[in-house]
Amino acid sequence: MKNLLKVGLKATGVLTVVAALSACAGTEDIRNSISMEYQDAKTGKPVVYPPGVDAPPVSDAFAIPPQPPAGQPDSADINELVKPPMLLPPEEQPSAAEETQATQEAEVKKHYFSVGLYQAEGDQKRNDFTSAMAADGAAVTVEDYDISRSAYQLAWGYRYHPVMALEFGYLDLGEVDVRLAPGGAADDTSDPLSKHLPINSKGWTLSNRFDYRFADKWRASAEIGAYIWESKDYDEPLDVVPATDGSDPLLGVGLAYSMGARFELALQYRRILFDEQNVTLMGGNLLWRF
Repeated sequence: MKNLLKVGLKATGVLTVVAALSACAGTEDIRNSISMEYQDAKTGKPVVYPPGVDAPPVSDAFAIPPQPPAGQPDSADINELVKPPMLLPPEEQPSAAEETQATQEAEVKKHYFSVGLYQAEGDQKRNDFTSAMAADGAAVTVEDYDISRSAYQLAWGYRYHPVMALEFGYLDLGEVDVRLAPGGAADDTSDPLSKHLPINSKGWTLSNRFDYRFADKWRASAEIGAYIWESKDYDEPLDVVPATDGSDPLLGVGLAYSMGARFELALQYRRILFDEQNVTLMGGNLLWRF
């Protein structure tokens, strides 16, 4: 019995050795049938070893990491997909500090020149005119009475204080259009006409402006001064000598917007207080600092 067990164990050992050798032979055959690809640790370049050639030790090279299946993006591709879009730089806009600096520079410039365009209109209406003429014993028949006209002003100013400026200018109130019906006036109407006809004048202005800046680019203003004027001739057929000249108060308010260090655009409301009538001017003003 013992002899039979020994023979069996020997046979089993032989079979185990044979199986192990077969497995090794299979592995060798597989190694000899494929090529291996490695990445050089020093240069970082891939190195391919053909079938049957042993690769260098692991300390000198290491295998390239496994690649993702075909058709699927790797991590670099995914990073490209999720990368936020490149934003174009925004258009350069002046900062609040730059705008404040421009306003301060504008305040430093003490001299300015302005051009104003207005719609002028007197407050003496047609009925007021005929009533005043009748009261003076000179009844008239009015054929046309248009007291709304265009006016303009050219002015030079000097800022002598941060919130005050002295202004000197030339103001033309435009042309009024008053026509009397033929034979609609008595012979002795010359003096009453010169007194009650709407003011038709040009002249000089001298005023003081007071400013209040309520924002970086906005300011409100008030004006008080005088209008030193002389009459312009009336269109025919009025053959009268108008009131020759005068000096009357000038008042005004305005709202201005600064367009940088040199230019300013303003809306204005002004009023001239003549003896017998008043004239209102509404319009705009462009100012240039220097």
